Amino acid sequence: MKDDGSLDFPIGRHEWVFSHGFCGREKMVSHSLALSQCAKNDEFTCDDGTCIQINMVCDRRVQCPDGSDELDCSTVDLPRGYQSTLPPPSLSVNSPLPVYLNITLR
Repeated sequence: MKDDGSLDFPIGRHEWVFSHGFCGREKMVSHSLALSQCAKNDEFTCDDGTCIQINMVCDRRVQCPDGSDELDCSTVDLPRGYQSTLPPPSLSVNSPLPVYLNITLR
């Protein structure tokens, strides 16, 4: 972990430099990784290492002290290569594209 002068445990998101490559990543290059003590599938790890309930992420309310629970949120997940000026391709050449709508109100 890059030394930032703190004496804290390395829980949360930090920059790490590994002397060997791992999982296809380059060696001696800084990588942002998070170490978590949060409950898997039940809690979200804030960048500072604190935990919040997973259903509090991207709810337009900041619960993490560092605000990281509301970062990288988007209402629509656009696939790679999406072009808003082109209609999506049909499943078959001579049939219309089916459109389904699913709305959940809470």
